[in-house]
Amino acid sequence: MKKSKGFIFLGILILTGCSSFQVERRKLAYLERTPLSLRVKVVDVCQGLKDFKESVCLLPCSVFQMIKQWAESSFQPNGHVGRLQIQVEEIEVVEKKIEEEDSANPVKSRCPEQYCGKIRITLKIINQGTGQDKTISQITVLEKRPSPSNHTVRQRRILVTQLVEDMIERLDHEVINFLKIEGYLI
Repeated sequence: MKKSKGFIFLGILILTGCSSFQVERRKLAYLERTPLSLRVKVVDVCQGLKDFKESVCLLPCSVFQMIKQWAESSFQPNGHVGRLQIQVEEIEVVEKKIEEEDSANPVKSRCPEQYCGKIRITLKIINQGTGQDKTISQITVLEKRPSPSNHTVRQRRILVTQLVEDMIERLDHEVINFLKIEGYLI
């Protein structure tokens, strides 16, 4: 009788350990912050004119739309002239095989795949009187996450969503630094 109780307990322990997937509830700074006032008349988010591509696996929504919502909720134009243009050039989130195992890094050896994310934008401050680009900066954000093969599709979607949220969080930080340096924050 003792052995069967032990096996039942061990079976329950293994099943609960395998099925538990903790969703990390994080507070993202760009969602908690009040919109920042800018010395421009308009904030515009657009796709790159030449070779815009959005390649995202497992995400139920468009990353471009997420970036657009981020810009609308993060910045409040309060100037009389000028336009901040956030031109999205490339969005990519793909699952890639890890080519070589590294015994020193247990995450790599347990997860044969990882999600790799990339967002590349061009920031322009455009003088509306002349139509000339006054200031230009390019920002690229890269992130990687392990992709455990034993996760369900739902769990993988959560991981990809968190990856994209983290990339937008870093993008937010980089754009704010650019605007501070250029003197466009009020």
